[in-house]
Amino acid sequence: MNTGLYVCEPICSLQKVLTRVRTLCLLLHKVLTGVKTKLGKKMNKFLNATEAAFLLGVSKTTVADWCQRGFVPGAEKVGTIWIIPKDSLGKIDRPQMGRPPKEENGNNGREEG
Repeated sequence: MNTGLYVCEPICSLQKVLTRVRTLCLLLHKVLTGVKTKLGKKMNKFLNATEAAFLLGVSKTTVADWCQRGFVPGAEKVGTIWIIPKDSLGKIDRPQMGRPPKEENGNNGREEG
């Protein structure tokens, strides 16, 4: 009875399986890296609301509000996320913030009389 062959057989087949798994993992890594690179080239042209808010110095809610109200050219909502073209950041027509200025007649908007 040769027990060495019996012990070696499962180990050899396990080594073959592990080699195949490693090969598949390397192949999958190459594929995913390629996909990420291709998507990265396209996605580098766009920002989400959080990234745009950081660059503009305002809150994410403000950017989302501007997108909703049409102040950000080219912004599109995909599901719950606003996708904003990078080149549109300089073209944002920021709305006036705060209270409107007081009228110059000195009566603070009240009717005279």
